[in-house]
Amino acid sequence: MCLRAVSALLFLLLAAALPAAPAAPVELHTFTDQFGRTTAAEILEVKGLQLKIRRADGMVFTLPIDRLSDEDTAYIAHWQQMHADIHLRLEVVSYRKSTVIGQSETGEQEKVRIETGYDIKITNDGLDPADGVRVEYALFQPSSSSRGNGLRRTMGFELLKPIPFKETATFKTTAVTATQSLSFTGTSAPPANILAGTWVRVIRYDTILAEFVSNDRIRNAGWQTDRSRGPAPTPPEPPAAPETGVHQKSDPLPDQGRPPTD
Repeated sequence: MCLRAVSALLFLLLAAALPAAPAAPVELHTFTDQFGRTTAAEILEVKGLQLKIRRADGMVFTLPIDRLSDEDTAYIAHWQQMHADIHLRLEVVSYRKSTVIGQSETGEQEKVRIETGYDIKITNDGLDPADGVRVEYALFQPSSSSRGNGLRRTMGFELLKPIPFKETATFKTTAVTATQSLSFTGTSAPPANILAGTWVRVIRYDTILAEFVSNDRIRNAGWQTDRSRGPAPTPPEPPAAPETGVHQKSDPLPDQGRPPTD
């Protein structure tokens, strides 16, 4: 036997001797039908009014949702929200607006207010409506302080209405303002770097789904959440487990997921 074949055989033997990686924990829920019968299973799919579940023994059933308990219906709704097909695409574009606000006493200069900020666009490329979404952002301005990488922050947030499939939500961040004087004989230099950049996070039920950072300097300055966080939408809580003894029967639901008819 050649050396290459021996090496391959040893590799296979060692691989077979290694313990298998532990399987990810499965979330089992005890479902109860209209007859009081229960079974513990994980949800595989919800399609219309049909629920596909898998028990710990691997058996798969399809159940009509309208024959399950109110607690089960609430649990299924919670599961659907947490497993929704949502893919958010974030676009961030800066804007700048100049407004004349006055003139000097001699009339040789005029004062201009400059507003800068960012236009935020969030598009839902997933199949399900994106609910419970908020956007948190930080606007970074140059600062003479040595703290925070020489940057100071203006924090903000926006709570969004549900975004349907292929639709877009838009809003403007808070504007950062500065003034400059313009001479009629020549334009003075605009204020240098009114904004150094921004950091934007799109969050759904405390999970970051999309993020934008202008540059490495902003990232190195770090994110501060204590000032930006608005009232976060609360994800629906899974229903509490029924008290012991409420259901007298503990038989598994009938095979094929079809409770007996009257």
